[in-house]
Amino acid sequence: MILVIFRESDCGGHEIGYRLAKKLGIAFYDKQILADIAKKNDINTNLPEFAENIVDSEKRIIKDIVSTNSSDRKKVQDLVNELAKDDCVIVGRLGMHLLKEDRDDLTSFYIHADDEIKLSRVMERFGLTVDKAQKGMAKIDRERRLYLEKVLGKKWSNMSNYNFSIDSGYLGLNGSVDMMIEILNNRLVVSKCFD
Repeated sequence: MILVIFRESDCGGHEIGYRLAKKLGIAFYDKQILADIAKKNDINTNLPEFAENIVDSEKRIIKDIVSTNSSDRKKVQDLVNELAKDDCVIVGRLGMHLLKEDRDDLTSFYIHADDEIKLSRVMERFGLTVDKAQKGMAKIDRERRLYLEKVLGKKWSNMSNYNFSIDSGYLGLNGSVDMMIEILNNRLVVSKCFD
């Protein structure tokens, strides 16, 4: 079972992924963990996949993604696929590599929340003003959107790219985890019915 989580900025998607993995007793990977594993395997981590802040402008991200050495990107893709041989949760854009594969064991979630909830969350976490919080959230979401569109050629906001969409503002973090587990349990039951 491979669970890939894409999320809007500050909707709690990272924490939800961590709690989900812990509750299921499976591995959890995010950008930092994957970067550490990549370094240990002598894989270039100076790629857009691992960048903290990908873009200063749309032109730069397009250039960076297009100019990235294809053998470097293949090594990253191979690493993610190797880790995904065992049950795991992958949070963030590196999970996009798995969406290219036709896998029956993969379930993708898009986590989102109302702007007011996200804004309140980011202001509290980082002590930012409303203006700085809004600008920071918009930049992160823009980077994620551009990366998905340039790497996979898919629209970030197209919900048909994901198996499920979860509103963490409505359900809360623990409620989102519980809902995801319920979805996974039902998916296993349904898939057995069609085997």
